[in-house]
Amino acid sequence: LLPPQSTRRIPLPLYLLPSSLTAHLSHISTAQYSRALLAHDLHCAQAHPPDAKLCTELSTGKHPYSTLVPADVILMRRLFGPCPHCLEGRSYKPSASRPPSLTPPTTRPGQTISFDPQKLPCPVLGGFTHKVLMVDEHTGHISQPGLPSKTNASLFNGMRLSLMNTYNSHGHKVDTIHGDAERANVSLAPHFGSIGTVLKVSLPGHHAHRAERSTQTVNTRARSVAASLPYHLPPELTLLLHQSVGETLNNSVCKASSPLTPNEAISGFKPLRPPIPFGRSALVLQPIDKRQTIAKASGSPVTLIPVTELGVSMGLQPGTDRTKWLLSNGLVVPRTAIGPLLPPSFVPFNWRPKPTIPFLPTTTILPTTSSPPSTTNSPSTDTANHHFIQPYSPLPGHSHNLLTDDPTTPILAPTTNSAVQIPNSSVSDALQLLHPVQPVRHLTLRSILSPSIPLNKTP
Repeated sequence: LLPPQSTRRIPLPLYLLPSSLTAHLSHISTAQYSRALLAHDLHCAQAHPPDAKLCTELSTGKHPYSTLVPADVILMRRLFGPCPHCLEGRSYKPSASRPPSLTPPTTRPGQTISFDPQKLPCPVLGGFTHKVLMVDEHTGHISQPGLPSKTNASLFNGMRLSLMNTYNSHGHKVDTIHGDAERANVSLAPHFGSIGTVLKVSLPGHHAHRAERSTQTVNTRARSVAASLPYHLPPELTLLLHQSVGETLNNSVCKASSPLTPNEAISGFKPLRPPIPFGRSALVLQPIDKRQTIAKASGSPVTLIPVTELGVSMGLQPGTDRTKWLLSNGLVVPRTAIGPLLPPSFVPFNWRPKPTIPFLPTTTILPTTSSPPSTTNSPSTDTANHHFIQPYSPLPGHSHNLLTDDPTTPILAPTTNSAVQIPNSSVSDALQLLHPVQPVRHLTLRSILSPSIPLNKTP
C-alpha cells in the first residue's frame, strides 16, 4: 500500500475493504436524506423529545400533518449523531428512583390534579411574578398559568380560570387538587371548597413525584429549546417558553395518557398543522387598524404602511394549533405568518446573539460517480439521485441503533440482487475509512454587543 500522504489516486477494489467496514456502509437516496432533515426539524419543533417517544407518536398518527415514519427518525439519528441541544438541556441524566404510589389510580380526567406554585426568576410579560404548574394525574395534562403574586386570591383565581378553561369547558369535573403542605397551599381549602373541590396536602417528599417530576421535564426541555436559539432569550419570556414546552407535551403521548395524548384524552383535539418552533421569526400580518394608527402617528398615508411586521413565535395557544407571536411593541397575540419563516440564525429585535453549537452531519456523504461492478442477475439502476454514506458510529468501526441497541443492524440491508456499493477512492481515503475520525463541531461565534452599541466604546 502507498503511504497515506501520497497524492496518487488509484481505484479501490471492493475486496480490499474488510467485511466489518462494508457492513456499516449504506446506500441512501436523496429523498431519504431529505426526510432525515425533516425528521430533525420535527425533533426541534416538538421541543427535543426522545427518539423512542417521537417514533411512537409517528407510528400512532399523532402528527397527521407529517408524512414521516419511525424509520426516518432512526436514519436521522444514524446520520447526524446525538443532538447537541438535548445534551445541553438534560445531559441524559436518569431520573431519581421513587417508591410506587399507594393511592388507587384515577379513572377520569380532572379527578385529581396536583399543583405546585413556583416563583419566576424575574417579572415577565403580563406582570406575572409567579406561576403554578398543574398536572392531571389521569392524563398527564400540564397547565402553567401566570400569577401576579402568591397571595390566596391571586393563586385561587389563576388556578380556577385554568381549571374552567381546560376541564369544565369540556365536561370534566375537578374533584380533588393535591399540593404540598405549605401554608400558602393549605389556606386555599375554603376557596376551593366553595366551588365543590376538595384540597388535599401531603409532605413534600410524597408530593415530589407528582407535580415536581413534570417540573423537571419542563425545565430540561426548555433548556434544550433555549440552547438551540442563536440569541440569549430575554428573561421576560421565561414563562412563555415554559408554557410552549408544556403545550408541546400536551400534544405528545405520555405514560398516563397512552395511547392518546393529554389533549386528545381531555378535549379530543389533535393538531392538523405543523407547529412553528419556539423562537423562530417570520413576517406576520398587520391588521388595518394598527396600520391606520401608525399612519396617523407618522403622517404617512396608509397605503405606504407595510402590511406585515416582524413576529417571534412563542409556541401554540393552549388546546389549538394556532401560534402566538411576540411583536415589537411587547404584545403576544395570535397572528398568521406570511411567507416562509426567516432563517434559524436570524436574531430579532436586536437581541444579544450568542455562540451556538450547529447541528452538523457526522457522516461522509458522496454523490455516486460510477456504478460498481454488477453481476448478470443485478439489474441496472439509475444512481444519479443516490448517495453513499457512512453512518454515525459512537466508536470507530461500530454503528449503533439507538432504539434497538443492536450494533450490527444496518440502515438498509442489501438485497440478494444487489451488493453493498463502494465508490472509487484512493488508498489514503481507504485508510481514512478504516480509522474514521469524528468531525469537530465548530462554534458559530457572533458578537455579543448589540448593533446599537459602537465598537469603540466599552459597554
